[in-house]
Amino acid sequence: MNKLTKKQQSLLEAIKEFIADNGFSPSLPELQRICGYKHIRSIFDKLNCLEDKGFITRTPSEARSIVVNTL
Repeated sequence: MNKLTKKQQSLLEAIKEFIADNGFSPSLPELQRICGYKHIRSIFDKLNCLEDKGFITRTPSEARSIVVNTL
């Protein structure tokens, strides 16, 4: 299994918490605000890493499509 960096782990936990609280996945701007990033590109890059490592799945061109995979 691929290990996560601290920032990736923090983002994954934020996604899990948001889904648990709201019943749907967060948008990129919501993740940016929750995690305190200045640039949305940082969130996008980290989501790509989480997806490449198999921790999440997303549907291209669909909003709020983050699904956390159980490993």
